Amino acid sequence: MKTVGDLVKGRAVHTIGTDISVQEAAKFMSDKGIGLAPVMDGEKVIGVFGERDLLKRVVAEGLDPATVRVGDVMTTTMICSHPEESWQQAGDTMIEKGIRHLVIAEDDRLVGVISLRDLRTHEIGEKSQEIEFLNDYLYFVPPLM
Repeated sequence: MKTVGDLVKGRAVHTIGTDISVQEAAKFMSDKGIGLAPVMDGEKVIGVFGERDLLKRVVAEGLDPATVRVGDVMTTTMICSHPEESWQQAGDTMIEKGIRHLVIAEDDRLVGVISLRDLRTHEIGEKSQEIEFLNDYLYFVPPLM
């Protein structure tokens, strides 16, 4: 059974610092095609900044993204997963907590970030393999002797 650590292994992790502007963070995230970026203090994850932070804490409040710093509007209460957690457990956590991204960390060391889309893509791949196996099993014709 695959773990979330298996799913993020070998992927680039795009992080940001607290001192950049929200506008710079949004441009960075747009360029990288990501919806959430872990916020780092050296090697330690201290928060996350995502689309919801931008929308709720900056745009909806009428703040200027060019002057507001990520450290002032990031989410500091993170929900994390251990790399050995199953992908199903991670998906359940994300649905239960109403989040679309999950930080994968081990002892404050960032391993990666996984999204609901990543989990659903993996699930579809697994189900496709199961269907193929069952089709082969049901329609197998033994060779004539």
